[in-house]
Amino acid sequence: PSEALMNICDKTKSKMTFFVDGAYIYRLNQLKNISAAVSRDYDEVSSNIHNLSIHGHSIQYHFHPQWLFSNYKEGYGWIMDFDHYKLSDVSDDILKESFSDGIKILKSITGKDICAYRAGGYSLCSPDIYIPLFDENGIKIDSSVLPGTYVKSKLQTYDYRITPQKSKYFFYDNVCEESLDTKKSYIEMPISTGLPISSIRYLLEKKRLLEELSPDVYFADGGGGGNMPKLDRLKELCSKLFKKEYPRASIDSFRVLNLWSIYKHNRDIGNSDMVVIGHPKAASINSLRIVEKWISDMVNEGNKFKTFEDIL
Repeated sequence: PSEALMNICDKTKSKMTFFVDGAYIYRLNQLKNISAAVSRDYDEVSSNIHNLSIHGHSIQYHFHPQWLFSNYKEGYGWIMDFDHYKLSDVSDDILKESFSDGIKILKSITGKDICAYRAGGYSLCSPDIYIPLFDENGIKIDSSVLPGTYVKSKLQTYDYRITPQKSKYFFYDNVCEESLDTKKSYIEMPISTGLPISSIRYLLEKKRLLEELSPDVYFADGGGGGNMPKLDRLKELCSKLFKKEYPRASIDSFRVLNLWSIYKHNRDIGNSDMVVIGHPKAASINSLRIVEKWISDMVNEGNKFKTFEDIL
């Protein structure tokens, strides 16, 4: 799917930023000498990342710490850990080493520096954790904020209900507050969202959009997130029933059909930038066809697609 995305970018003369999971790369590197399957995965993933980089796409940093404690069993696959899903679930010494080593591995693959970060599960964590990690590893841009949203669970914890109504702002010790000291601060590029709707309306809209994309062919199973424990998944779904949903700008599955309305909403409120998220593993033949149409429409309107490196 990432190659399919790259082909779309070649056609439309646009570039993307790929936030690669450093914890996953770090764990593959640890286990590659004791598992032939993991060694193959490491080589294939590294080759994929290198190929994206030499074609002008930006490779930046993502981090899902559950990989640090997950193990690979020959003939079975990955046995995932869900007790260390957030940065705050990991001890300082393990986090510091793995976060830094993941960046070093990516830099060795691309030969380029890392300047931007997106937290796993949007859970940026507290400043006493992210400030040392950012400063020690050259992170200048964050893109973890999903405006208007709030989650507090075993797997995710963040509160972005009150953030600057801007598509780009500076922050330091509170990602939800704009900092006036731009020399000391980091840049926040929030993921773009649309107008909030009720959860019931969202589910009905999701059903309609999925039907509009059907029949569809996914590159894999069309899912993600691993085999999360059923009780944790049920709790997460129940908590969402009583919240408003903020449609996010995304190229994943049915969400791609909302890109035009989210673009219009952000343009109408004066936002000059739009950040679109996506997961290649959630891409399908139909969703990528629509991604190509949307990118072409945006280019025809005079918009320019930038990587996160272009922002600095």
